[in-house]
Amino acid sequence: MNLLSSRGRRCFGIALLGLWAVSTWCVAEESLETPFDPASAYRSIQSKELMEHIQFLASDQLEGRDSGSRGELAAARYLARQFGRYGLRPVGDQGTYFQHFGFEATRTVGAGSLVRFAVGDETIRVDPQTGFTPFGFSASREVSGKLVFAGYGVTSKKPVYDDYSGIDVKGKIVLLLRYVPQSKDKNGAFSPSRRNRHAFFINKARNAQAHGALGVIVVTGPVHQDQEKKDPLAGTVGNETGIDIPVVHMKRSVAEKLFRFAGRDLHKIQAEVDESLSPQSFELKGIEASLDVQVERAQVRTRNVVGFLEGSDPKLREEVLIIGGHFDHVGYGHYGSRQGHRGKIHNGADDNASGTSAILELAEAFSRLETAPRRSILFLLFSGEERGLLGSKYYVDHPLIPLKKTVAMINLDMVGRGKGDAFTVFGTGTSPSFESLLKGINARTEHDIKYRPEGTGPSDHSSFYHKGVPVLFFHTGLHPDYHTPADDWNKINAHGCEVVTRFIYLTAYYLAVVSDERPGFSKSESPRKKRVMLGVRPGDSVEKDEGFRVGEIVKGSAAEKAGLRKGDLIFRIGSAKIRNFEDLASAIGKLKIGQKVPVEIQRAGERKVISVTLGSSK
Repeated sequence: MNLLSSRGRRCFGIALLGLWAVSTWCVAEESLETPFDPASAYRSIQSKELMEHIQFLASDQLEGRDSGSRGELAAARYLARQFGRYGLRPVGDQGTYFQHFGFEATRTVGAGSLVRFAVGDETIRVDPQTGFTPFGFSASREVSGKLVFAGYGVTSKKPVYDDYSGIDVKGKIVLLLRYVPQSKDKNGAFSPSRRNRHAFFINKARNAQAHGALGVIVVTGPVHQDQEKKDPLAGTVGNETGIDIPVVHMKRSVAEKLFRFAGRDLHKIQAEVDESLSPQSFELKGIEASLDVQVERAQVRTRNVVGFLEGSDPKLREEVLIIGGHFDHVGYGHYGSRQGHRGKIHNGADDNASGTSAILELAEAFSRLETAPRRSILFLLFSGEERGLLGSKYYVDHPLIPLKKTVAMINLDMVGRGKGDAFTVFGTGTSPSFESLLKGINARTEHDIKYRPEGTGPSDHSSFYHKGVPVLFFHTGLHPDYHTPADDWNKINAHGCEVVTRFIYLTAYYLAVVSDERPGFSKSESPRKKRVMLGVRPGDSVEKDEGFRVGEIVKGSAAEKAGLRKGDLIFRIGSAKIRNFEDLASAIGKLKIGQKVPVEIQRAGERKVISVTLGSSK
């Protein structure tokens, strides 16, 4: 089907679905020199201007742009001034550039809180701040009940996995592990692991509450001991609603003591869950838990920033393309700080001053066109993303333009730290035409692009996807500075940010100017990947972390086929030294399905090397 109008073929110089290009204004900068033509608008997107915006938004004076803070208000006013300069129409509250909304945020957590365990005749008292901290979304309540270990607290349909299967937690306190099964394996069943929705503390609490639990205790398991060293107690200042039970994060050392009393080994149990992807939930017999949690909250007002560019086509101007991204960040890191740097300014240059600045450049570019786009464009900057997609959720529930008239939403979140000109586009499966469109554009621009079909994810496009709006999410990837004070403007790849922004301009130009037909909507969820499997389960722990003891062999696995046996001590897989289960999981995660590797073992006091051809999960 020919998706381009005759006008579009004259204006839009890309090859798409066999359609020829008549001009190449998108990359040939020598064409058309009038101030407001498409080529001039494209060229107006400059790394220098992007960096000027980023340097202001990510400056210390904005104090990390926490939702509702004075720094975030200063950022919002700056964005509104830019929209005014570009001639965008204010369509927010009372003719302003702001769409206000409120949320309940935590002011203080932990004051007067206490956790106790009755273990036989002994009472174990855990003090706040040093031994545990409540989550900001926790209810203020005192509860007591039997203690049940419910694994990672995950109930999932894809993959099929349920930590609550076969156990009754109604009227009891549940003890849960942080993250998700196999989170150390980049190809694990719940990949992308730590950003998977099942890993979010709030979702663990909601699931426990839905199963009837009275309270929740989260611990960072032995497999993730490196993370506990960085961030011992990740209780967050939060604003999520709907939790009517107390929820705390407790140090692992207390949980290990409770497990030993119950005759169980927390490390072995977590290793078993990760290896077999089989829940190992049970009640810790003889242990009674009591949670007394006090959380103080306050109402906070904040705002989205909106600017409207009305379309020029008498029929298509009623339809709108949304170009958006969040402008808030985590302030002083009292919530959301990835490595526990609480009290330090988290400037969020990449997350998401980069995407915000790109949206400003796009707004300026489209405002430079001699004739406005045929469809209208709403430039939409969200607050509250870091607190749970609050701004985008508020917008889709209170749209300024009916969602049925929204043809697509383009989301920009973290587009400033790519390597070279590489970036990823998510949501390519949310409309049948998206992937061919993007590949057609890239046939001219020749960038290093990864295409991902899923429309869900921990950013604002998800709010629109769940309302049936086709989405595209542009992203240059995570990095070690994510949600730390080190995410500063001097680490931005300015040229790469310009590349992404210009590519988005071409994409938006097609949707707003060229195409006669609006893109259709398709459901597209994250695909489950097969992962590398050895097929061994942990046995007794080894002193001084010198090897991994095989407890059981999974039937039909690579380990069984290679002749590994229960009791074997694994010292090396390929070139990787194995000291414990964590080393084993890490080494296997770096290998490939079907790869043949030497495995050095000790059996009956004798060392030998066995060749193993690695298998895969089902």
